[in-house]
Amino acid sequence: MNTWRYAGYVAALRHDYKIVLMDHRGRGKSDRPKELEAHTMEAYVSDVISLMDNLGIEKAGFWGYSDGGLVGFTLASRLPDRIVALIVSGNQGQWYPKEDILSLIQALRKRGMKVIAERLEQSEYFRGPLRSNLLGTDPEIFALNEEAWLKWCNYELVPPGFSVPTLIINGELEDQAHQGERLAARLTNSSAITLPGLGHLGAYVRSDLVLPTAKEFLRATCHPL
Repeated sequence: MNTWRYAGYVAALRHDYKIVLMDHRGRGKSDRPKELEAHTMEAYVSDVISLMDNLGIEKAGFWGYSDGGLVGFTLASRLPDRIVALIVSGNQGQWYPKEDILSLIQALRKRGMKVIAERLEQSEYFRGPLRSNLLGTDPEIFALNEEAWLKWCNYELVPPGFSVPTLIINGELEDQAHQGERLAARLTNSSAITLPGLGHLGAYVRSDLVLPTAKEFLRATCHPL
């Protein structure tokens, strides 16, 4: 959850909204279950709802980045009465290609988190706390996460009838076909932005470019404090 602080989102939003950050399974201070069944999408969605219930939060907006975007789409499609608004960064409403995930799982178990670090070091932004945070992740947990979703998640992320207002944010380098924009165009009360010249991580860390649109979206969908 520290990445949201590093990238500047918490400081920019905390005065207007109640922000709840969570370390999902195997990350940060959360438990690190080593059973494949503990990392299904159902388990991750259940964790979010359990946290909301424990905090007495009936409805909330949800902002997910990368794999967190997959959780967000699943939450919003299955529990639209609990999620009033969805922001997704780094996903276009689709599962990642199976071949890419299988390759990632194999690389994580062979070389650890260095394999991801090396890929990101060639991109437009990867240094400082973000790099340290990534390298501190347990590679086996990461691999189990991807393996479980690959095995169990065969449903459509954004099914017909999807109704939760959604903002989709991508970098041009990760969504050159502007699939995020096309998805938003067919959803109700939804929109998308594609940040020129930026990739998966670069678009996320440029909160200065993201926040003006995100704040406008949140003002229209979520009640401020």
